[in-house]
Amino acid sequence: MGFIDGRNPSLPAIIATNDVTLSNPAHYIWTRQDQLLLNAILGSISPSRIPFIASAKIAHDAWTALANTYAKPSRGHIMHLNSVLSNVTRVTQTITKYMQHVKSIPDELAMLDVLENFEDLIVKILNGLGDEFKDISSAARARDFAISFEEFHEKLINFEAVLKQETARNQKLPITTNYATKPFTDSKHNTSTRFNTSARLQNKNPNCNKQAES
Repeated sequence: MGFIDGRNPSLPAIIATNDVTLSNPAHYIWTRQDQLLLNAILGSISPSRIPFIASAKIAHDAWTALANTYAKPSRGHIMHLNSVLSNVTRVTQTITKYMQHVKSIPDELAMLDVLENFEDLIVKILNGLGDEFKDISSAARARDFAISFEEFHEKLINFEAVLKQETARNQKLPITTNYATKPFTDSKHNTSTRFNTSARLQNKNPNCNKQAES
């Protein structure tokens, strides 16, 4: 914890021994350990929280920024997060982006020592999906067994893929329908029809026959 709480500060990069300036090997070791901790902090928080500590150069700075933001949560901030979570909607987002956004809110609440009930979270996710996902939403609400967030995410992704396939297929249907209903024309039949019509006209008009014989 010394790196995080500041009890183990950075060591000088250069040391002087007998009027000779040398690189400090202890500084290299300290920096390597500190950067491992900084990367661990960055990897353990939701993507939406990273901008708050993106400028941190050492683990202590990142930890301090998080502590100042979340260590003393206000009641208003917690109520705001709960309101956002209750009214979350997918709109035009992909399922993956939607789920990442939703998951970041209970993650932030957890950092404030406020835990969201998982079943309640699933219901809020379903409410925000929209009419396109009403079939899988009904199935999820009717289930009698627990499901993890990862499994639920995978099922939504698969359902989204099916919807995309159906949309692509429906976009091709008008072209196929028009082609199928287009009147069939037979060039031989048309030629025969024209010939028979011409013959009947000549038989009805004797003058035409006489002119043809002369």
